[in-house]
Amino acid sequence: MKAIRLEVAIRPTPAPRKGRNKSSWVDRSRSRIFRFVEGDLYTYQVKVRNIGDEPVGAEDLLRLEFEWEFPTKQVNLRAFPFPQSIEPGALHAFPEVDHRILSSGFALLYVRTYRIAKGGIEHVLTEPALELEIQDARGQVVPFESGETVGVDMKGGTTSHEARSRFAFENFHALASTDIKQYVLILIAIVALALGAAFGLLNYLK
Repeated sequence: MKAIRLEVAIRPTPAPRKGRNKSSWVDRSRSRIFRFVEGDLYTYQVKVRNIGDEPVGAEDLLRLEFEWEFPTKQVNLRAFPFPQSIEPGALHAFPEVDHRILSSGFALLYVRTYRIAKGGIEHVLTEPALELEIQDARGQVVPFESGETVGVDMKGGTTSHEARSRFAFENFHALASTDIKQYVLILIAIVALALGAAFGLLNYLK
């Protein structure tokens, strides 16, 4: 059986404020405390693990495209050519990718598959079955929508097909920049109340 598992690691990346080349300790602290914030950067890396008992390679998948969709319907896209071959039990790591967080709310990660199938005109209207099981990091099989034919090579007797996963297999939640300001104001108010109570207690004990 041919099967792969997609493992995704996501982390917030401190972004320098306008006019600066490097992130400051304030930027790094905000990233550690609030994690993902609208307008900041995030970094992700996808690893493909062959969990089947047969090699998987470019003959099965030509490339994978990762699509982050935000509530505003804006998307971040990045495509990678699939390795020539991944042996059973082996792991292939794609390079890390940095993207801008385009809006607050949940960012959903979908995957698109591109593959070449043997057979010409008979596959234009009927997509050949994908003889490869794709799982998410939890071991759940990722279903795909009906794909579409994106190319036909009559001379070579092959067709190119694209398909998109029916559901997002990873996500993260981002705060709005206005939320951060509100949290900071609330934190300042709490600190002020705590200091006021402490000074009042000290005056009472004198």
